[in-house]
Amino acid sequence: MIKGEHVMYVGETSRQMIDFPSSYTTDTRKFIDDTLSSLDSHTKGFVEKMDEMIKEIEERSSIWKGKVTEMKKQSEHIVSQRRSLAVELLDFKKKTFKSTEKPFILGFTISVRKLLG
Repeated sequence: MIKGEHVMYVGETSRQMIDFPSSYTTDTRKFIDDTLSSLDSHTKGFVEKMDEMIKEIEERSSIWKGKVTEMKKQSEHIVSQRRSLAVELLDFKKKTFKSTEKPFILGFTISVRKLLG
């Protein structure tokens, strides 16, 4: 901070305290004050835009997290259905086919095991 006689507050958001030396003319002080005020307003606008962008990114992120969670649930449901279908098919095979149909049953069993993953 520059030491001097005059103290001024610049900007509504930053409230930075500036000490102006007594050697500064009124025009110089006004120029510095205007420049700092302008910087404050530009910075405030920039910060507001950045906050809006961050909020938008967070919203999109939460939407995608929800979609990923939903897709995982659907995937788990499909795997569960696939396994139960394979078990039902194996039960059907045991009840339906006779021991003389071994080659067909073997191929059927291999197919069902592939289905089980």
